[in-house]
Amino acid sequence: MRLTQDLKLKERSFFASSSIRLLLGRTVASIDRQKKRVILDRPDSTEGEDYDRLVIATGSSRQVPNIPGSNKKGLLKLFSLEEAEEVKKNVRNSNSAIVIGSGPVAAVVSEQLSGMKIKTTLVSEARLLQGMLDRNVSSLVTSILMEEGVDVITGKKVKNFVGFDKIQCIVLDGRCLLQTLSS
Repeated sequence: MRLTQDLKLKERSFFASSSIRLLLGRTVASIDRQKKRVILDRPDSTEGEDYDRLVIATGSSRQVPNIPGSNKKGLLKLFSLEEAEEVKKNVRNSNSAIVIGSGPVAAVVSEQLSGMKIKTTLVSEARLLQGMLDRNVSSLVTSILMEEGVDVITGKKVKNFVGFDKIQCIVLDGRCLLQTLSS
């Protein structure tokens, strides 16, 4: 199994040949927008990089909502490669799945599960990809997922995971969903 840190989108040579200076493991101390300069902080010195255009790509952070019952068996979280392997292993014998989320990972996982002939329900408190896409494109993504067989529920918040030691029901606004796999 490949570890997450081994995954690369491009080799370093790609950046050099594209006139991109790639700096990894550095911290940005400040940005001087007037001078178009990024100040980098190092333990031994402070140096800067001039720019014509600045792209700030901070990545994403794990957001696991604090929902009662989320410690029960049957809830799978998906953020790392190891967690993806766990989801993949668990869906092999599943007939149904519930995916909780509103971002691109939730949308892609829902589409993939549905493509595997697993009855899939996607639950999102907000509209899909809100903050990333405008309302029209978000609606288009929702329509495509529904055409692919995904039951999309938006505007509903997961209130509770119910079951003795394993999740048997996911409660949203008084409605109980019975599928037991989520991410």
